[in-house]
Amino acid sequence: LGGWEWEGIFEAFSEFGVLVYSAIAPDVRDWITINEPMVHLVAGYLVGMSPPGLSDIGATRAPLVGMLKAHARVYHALHASAARASKPLRVGLAHHLRVMDPYRRLNPLDAAAAAVADQVFNWAFPVAVETGVLEVRIPFGPSFSEFIPTLAGTQDFIGVNYYSRDLIVFSARGFTRGSFKVKAGAPVSDMNWEIYPRGLYRVLVELAKRIPGKPVVITENGLADAADTRRRAFIRDHLFYLGRAMAAGVNVEGYCHWSLLDNFEWSDGFEPRFGLYEVDYDNGFKRTLRASGQYYSERVRASTARARARAGE
Repeated sequence: LGGWEWEGIFEAFSEFGVLVYSAIAPDVRDWITINEPMVHLVAGYLVGMSPPGLSDIGATRAPLVGMLKAHARVYHALHASAARASKPLRVGLAHHLRVMDPYRRLNPLDAAAAAVADQVFNWAFPVAVETGVLEVRIPFGPSFSEFIPTLAGTQDFIGVNYYSRDLIVFSARGFTRGSFKVKAGAPVSDMNWEIYPRGLYRVLVELAKRIPGKPVVITENGLADAADTRRRAFIRDHLFYLGRAMAAGVNVEGYCHWSLLDNFEWSDGFEPRFGLYEVDYDNGFKRTLRASGQYYSERVRASTARARARAGE
């Protein structure tokens, strides 16, 4: 019917959200309406990896506006349902934020391309949800501004999915898969994503500048590591930079590692292994705690004990 471009999507998405809330999970407090909206947009409309399989930057406006309007509609519907039930409820989105740095640090064209990628991919959507105004500015490309009256302030908290950074190469053809590079010699995951823990600090500090005071939840942070040789250090280093961001004043309320179990990745199937628990798909889905999962458990227990000691419990 046209996906996010279909005029009926707003009512359909709202009805779906209310159905899930009322019939399945009326006691859940925190809700994510859309997970990684810009990833969906880029994969479907810019690089053609997922439906509708387009590579047309000009075609992104309609689905982008559609997602924002659908989110706003279900946000208000969920709050109305919760108010009638006299139950607490918070609604937000999970934004995939990536560090965008120039591939050639002193090259002004790479720097300009990185700035555009950062502004559009990382900040256009979350800022629009806060202000009600979607601003997209691409030099020599599509640029537009759209005011959505029902949108402003429709995120009670901000979900952040952080994994990696991209080094951006300028191309006269615009952004393609080749525009995104990995630093030579950098540690990478099984999916060839750079392991860049400081990036979590960088995106959180920038988020707090753009949308100050808003509660933040790290809704995803992890890596594909089938051998489980890098995950422990990944957890340790990302929690360190998370602590630095909190010390700098970012209002982080929670952290969710991705993922508890090995999972199905939409474009990569069952091959990537993100789990704290290994899943044996050929042996009845047997689950085995990885050493990194044990380490994470110990970190959580130690942190909980310190918090209770501070509270005098």
